[in-house]
Amino acid sequence: FALNEGLVGRTAASAKPMVTELPEGEMYVSAGIGDIALGVVHHVPAFHKDRVVAVLEIADREKLNDVRMERLEKAAANIATAIVLTHDQEQLKVVFDQVTRSEQQVRHILNAAGEGVYGIDAEARITFVNPTALKILGYDSDEKLLGKNHHELLHHTRPDGSPFPPEECPMKESLTQGRLVTMEDDLFWRADNTSFPVDVKCNPIVRDEKVAGAVITFTDITDSTAATEALQNQVEALAKARRAMLNMMKDLDEEKQKAEAATQAKSDFL
Repeated sequence: FALNEGLVGRTAASAKPMVTELPEGEMYVSAGIGDIALGVVHHVPAFHKDRVVAVLEIADREKLNDVRMERLEKAAANIATAIVLTHDQEQLKVVFDQVTRSEQQVRHILNAAGEGVYGIDAEARITFVNPTALKILGYDSDEKLLGKNHHELLHHTRPDGSPFPPEECPMKESLTQGRLVTMEDDLFWRADNTSFPVDVKCNPIVRDEKVAGAVITFTDITDSTAATEALQNQVEALAKARRAMLNMMKDLDEEKQKAEAATQAKSDFL
């Protein structure tokens, strides 16, 4: 029923019990002892946290006394609680299913990602690692990474071999300031304590206006670094060859000038 529609709707709208007297001799209920004439109908709102969630409709021979009405109202409250709990459980299941599907989708995306991805909480402890990250970092499972401080495990030493204090790590700004941090040509450390060059992005996770952690993506740029170095070597070799060629041309020009001067001197002598 809609609010204010019929006796049930009017009871729900007013949020108060209603008692309606029935015409004498017109309504009966069958029982084992025969037909029983009904005299009144009670409509009692069922409350849960000051909200009407249902209306009980009870017919009887006569109006309920205060004691029986109080018991009925308590029963209505229990029924309301059961209704809400059932609804909440159904809603919870729907939400749980949605979250499960979302997690599966996220896990599929992470597993398929071509770059290393891992997450950290607000204390910089690793919370998840995708398969690509495990492979790049040289771990066969995430057990040795989960719960560990990511800087102390992966970013602890500078390229020159000196210690890299966590408080000086740029990625810390994602947790303290809630901003995206990008690092190019940085250095990560593998499980076997060897290092490799990386490009890194650290993206903060913000919940309720508070930084709850961050997601770090990184790319092993060893191949591109090697290619860049090879290109630089080629450029330097080309520049060196060009300088040598220019020097040779200069020497040849000087020799030519000397030869021409000698020829001119011989001509003048003759």
